[in-house]
Amino acid sequence: MPTGYSLHSLALQAFESNLYIRRPFPIFGELLDMAQQLTAKRQQELQQQYTNYKNSLQQLAQRIGDIEQDAEEHKLVLETLGPLPPDRKCFRMINGVLVERTVNDVTPALQTNAEGLKKVLEELVKQYKRQQDEMEKWKKKNNIQVVQQ
Repeated sequence: MPTGYSLHSLALQAFESNLYIRRPFPIFGELLDMAQQLTAKRQQELQQQYTNYKNSLQQLAQRIGDIEQDAEEHKLVLETLGPLPPDRKCFRMINGVLVERTVNDVTPALQTNAEGLKKVLEELVKQYKRQQDEMEKWKKKNNIQVVQQ
């Protein structure tokens, strides 16, 4: 042991060196870990929001497809019934029940339904475009780059 140093002063010096030199590194490590956890949490939140946007767009696209199909069926039936005499017998399915009517009775209801489907379809397409624009703005705001679509 060097002269002028007591066991107590060496212990105190060792304690101080641990306190002031070595301690900041574990704190830095803890801060780094916390930052990484926050980054990972933020990434999970962004991924969840992206998934929600994609699911919402997919559901809207499915509804648009269903409405388009119904509108096309109405159009075909109206085209088929057009040249027929108004008093000709035809059948219509209403709530799962097949009902006998005349072409004259069925045509106005089909036209009304077709027009209603057209309006619903237009509104759904607008909603889809709004949702898509909102998603693009969100992607730009959060600097999202999709690797695989």
